[in-house]
Amino acid sequence: MELDALGLISACSYALDCVEAELVHVTSEHAKRVAYMSVCVAEQMGIQGKELQDLAVCALLHDNALTQYIIDGFEELRDWAAFHHERLDGTGYPFGKTAADLNTQERMMACVDISQALTESRPYKQGMSHEKACGILKDMADKSWLDADIVSKVDSCFRT
Repeated sequence: MELDALGLISACSYALDCVEAELVHVTSEHAKRVAYMSVCVAEQMGIQGKELQDLAVCALLHDNALTQYIIDGFEELRDWAAFHHERLDGTGYPFGKTAADLNTQERMMACVDISQALTESRPYKQGMSHEKACGILKDMADKSWLDADIVSKVDSCFRT
């Protein structure tokens, strides 16, 4: 039986999420939602083909410890996932990267991850509305933490 790469990554991500959920009692759906949102926003930005598939893969793995390892040929994907806590003004973590250091995919991962974290319910908090989350994202863009163009795409893709 042949398993495609995205299916394999998805299965591995699910397995890791199950272990994480058991250990720290958080939802195992976050990565899948970030992947879905990333693909929707990327399509709005004209990203397609292999780049779109690569973005989905790194979104599935963005919070897993696997992103700290360099796998030959996947360095760029690792960075797309690993830099999702960076801010354009250099105040993010883990490396303090600035706008000049962050590509579109890394900026997108940051916006989508924050949006999803704000709107999803967790055992300790109720998720907020898309409108309220986008207000927070826009405030973050005004502070030069997030890319305003990508925040606008997130808003338009998921506005009800």
